Amino acid sequence: MRIILPLLSILAVVAVVFSFGITDGHISMDDWGYIYGCPFVRGGLTLDNLVRAYTEIGYDAFWMPLTYVTYMCDISLFGGGWQVHHAVNVLIHLANVLLVVFLLRMIIAASCEASGRRAWMLATIAALVWAIHPMRAEAVTYIASRKELLWSFFTLAGLLFWLRY
Repeated sequence: MRIILPLLSILAVVAVVFSFGITDGHISMDDWGYIYGCPFVRGGLTLDNLVRAYTEIGYDAFWMPLTYVTYMCDISLFGGGWQVHHAVNVLIHLANVLLVVFLLRMIIAASCEASGRRAWMLATIAALVWAIHPMRAEAVTYIASRKELLWSFFTLAGLLFWLRY
């Protein structure tokens, strides 16, 4: 229970900070092109579109199949409005925040004299700074930057599993 409250608190703060980015608009540079300018993405998640995501070059000569697949999932599951894509970015960022907390807790407990509650609090504070730092704003609010959120997720999860091993 001592761990749950700080985790819920950090998730609530991050959700409030980035909820303002869940808008009905998009950034005119790449957001439209990645979603609706790419024919196999705007059709949603189908077997044909899934194959095309891995075998064709998408919008603006980018090949990023996993990112395109997540956009297709947004469209198929939730209808794919701009708010949906922004909200999914916030959810992926919240998952990344949890991974950062657990990763930092493991590193702090292994390298310092801090253990138990103190290690959790240090990890939570450091993760909060990471989570709401202005460098995160672009990746979370810019739909086309989902690739950075996914990269962060798999990197953090990989590091966490590697340390557990």
